[in-house]
Amino acid sequence: MFSCSLQFPADLTIGPMDDNLDGLYSIMMVLQTYESLLSDNIDKVSQVKTEISSLTRYIDHWRVQPGLCRGEQPSKANLPGHLEILQSQKEFTITVSMEALKGVKEYLNNLLNNLDRLQIC
Repeated sequence: MFSCSLQFPADLTIGPMDDNLDGLYSIMMVLQTYESLLSDNIDKVSQVKTEISSLTRYIDHWRVQPGLCRGEQPSKANLPGHLEILQSQKEFTITVSMEALKGVKEYLNNLLNNLDRLQIC
C-alpha cells in the first residue's frame, strides 16, 4: 500500500488568485514562475511543464512581433501574492507543486474567461 505524508508549512495560507491580467509580459512571468514551482518527481508533471513552456514561448513570439508590442517590457512584472508565498516555501516540494498545478489551472481559466479584458502590451 502506498503511503504519502504531506508536510505543510505552518504559515502557508493560499488565498484566491489575484485578478491580474496586466499584459503579455506579465502573463509570461506568471506562467514561467508556475513552471519553476512544479516538481518533476510528480507523475505526468513533465508534460504540464512542456505545455506551459510551449505556451510561454508562443506568447513571447507574439509579443515581439513588429507593430504589436515592440518588445517592450516593464522593468519588473508583479507576481501575484500567492506565487510569492509558494516561491518562499520550496522545501515543501509536493505541496508547492500541487498548489502550483491548481494555481496554473485557475490562472489559465481566468485568462480564457477574460480574454476581452486582457491588455495586449
